[in-house]
Amino acid sequence: MSPAPFMIVIGIVRLQAFVVWTRRRTEAGRTPLLALEVVSSPSERAAVYAMFAVVALEGALNFSVPLYIQIIQGRTPIETAIAMMPFNLTVFFTAMLIIKLYDKLAPQQIGRWGFVLCTIALLWLAWVVRNEWSAPVVMIELIVFGIGQGSLVTLLFNVLVTASPKELAGDVGSLRGTTNNLAAAVGTAFSGALLVGLLSAFILASLGQHPELKAELQSQVDLDNNITFVSNERLLTALERTNVSPEHIREAVRINEEGRLRALKIGLLVMAALSLLAIFPASRLPNYRPGEIPANLIEVARLIAEGFASGFDGAVVVQGTDTIEESAFLLDLLVDSDKPVVVTGAMRGADAPGAEGPANLLSAAIVAASPQSRGLGTLVVLNYDIHAARFVQKSHTALPSAFLSPLVGPIGTLIERQPRFHAQVKRNPTLSTAEGSPAPVALVKVAMGDDGRLLGSLPGLGYAGVVLEGMGAGHVPAEVAPLVGDLAVKIPVVLASRAMTGHVFTQTYGYPGAEIDLIKRGVVPSGYLSGLKARLLLGLVLRSARGAASIPEAFAPYR
Repeated sequence: MSPAPFMIVIGIVRLQAFVVWTRRRTEAGRTPLLALEVVSSPSERAAVYAMFAVVALEGALNFSVPLYIQIIQGRTPIETAIAMMPFNLTVFFTAMLIIKLYDKLAPQQIGRWGFVLCTIALLWLAWVVRNEWSAPVVMIELIVFGIGQGSLVTLLFNVLVTASPKELAGDVGSLRGTTNNLAAAVGTAFSGALLVGLLSAFILASLGQHPELKAELQSQVDLDNNITFVSNERLLTALERTNVSPEHIREAVRINEEGRLRALKIGLLVMAALSLLAIFPASRLPNYRPGEIPANLIEVARLIAEGFASGFDGAVVVQGTDTIEESAFLLDLLVDSDKPVVVTGAMRGADAPGAEGPANLLSAAIVAASPQSRGLGTLVVLNYDIHAARFVQKSHTALPSAFLSPLVGPIGTLIERQPRFHAQVKRNPTLSTAEGSPAPVALVKVAMGDDGRLLGSLPGLGYAGVVLEGMGAGHVPAEVAPLVGDLAVKIPVVLASRAMTGHVFTQTYGYPGAEIDLIKRGVVPSGYLSGLKARLLLGLVLRSARGAASIPEAFAPYR
């Protein structure tokens, strides 16, 4: 029996061990050989599975077809390489040309049809293959398979690259190389073991129907270990060296011919079945075209507005939790509608115990569909709490209860799958999406002992404005106050607080560096907006022609 199946099993076990080792190394703060983030999402894992399948199928076909060409047709290795050239050229050109379809077809569609083509080619080969197999038939089927193969290889690598951060490009390349090498080896080993195993089974079964022939051969040939793919000429040469009768030699050659053909047919059918199964991971690839992916939140706001205009009653935006408080506030500023926009996410990954993502998504959809949510602007729904976008903040790095609204608390709660609102918030004025992306605004936190040397360099760095997170109610060291005033002459400066919540004062403290002094120097207070949210509002305001003149008006509703 071939050792290939056992080696494949050992390889799978060692792969699982590697994953466990990598996770432990990452948790310990050490650099792993491969960052598992490149396969963290379902679409990324689907791309890896599909890539393994297509490369393994290529390895299996590259083993079985040349083997059969050389044995059946008696071609030399060079002639066999020439016969395989149409396949290789098709893969090459398809891999280059398939990118022209990326703006017309989603990765999921290309992936499905790629495996469909591979399956059709393999089924067709299994149907038409004969012992008199001609080169044109081989070429046609190899071209069809090459089209599917070429489209899939390029697509799947592209999905992995685009789904991962740029800093993980090296890990993506390593993952691709490892997957390709492993899949090619597994495909070749599997194909070899399968074909030889099938051939042995068929020949032994046929010989069992000819006891006299089997006995005659068994006495001179080790049938248990010597059955493999050989040409008729080599078999005749080998049998002529024995004492097997001419009639039995002819019968042995016939049995060999039939066994080879049946083994190849079933081998191709097995490969077709594997190709068909690979459609399932391909169905989990991204189902959108590049042009359908919003490049930024401005485009997201436009899409939401278009959806509302076409009759949708609400919108749900799903994203990572790191920037939810910023994204929600930006959408609150840009979506001019009384229909609810609800932003949600999950603090725990889908594979973590107690993952709350599905519950948050369901809750968000319920809130977005509720008439009670109208007129409240953009909302954030997590852990069954309903927050107003302008107040919500992320207060913890890991807990599901990380999101709070310290100034007012959640304005509602989801109870028995119904939103129950405890407070109403007045909708503030919105800004247009037609003026493009926000202007660049720096966010600077003031610390004890800060000498303010960074402030003077900001205009030269290309910033259109600055949000200064002062201490307490909006204060800076006295020696920094003149620098803030000089900066406010050059570019707009908005004063926020580095404290978690509360208003920036306007008329309590008048010493140098306090809020009264800073306002006299040209600084605009942010009200209760955090530095993060004040930065977004200032960036949107500075897009317009009015620019700095409209800043006090824009921040007035938040005081």
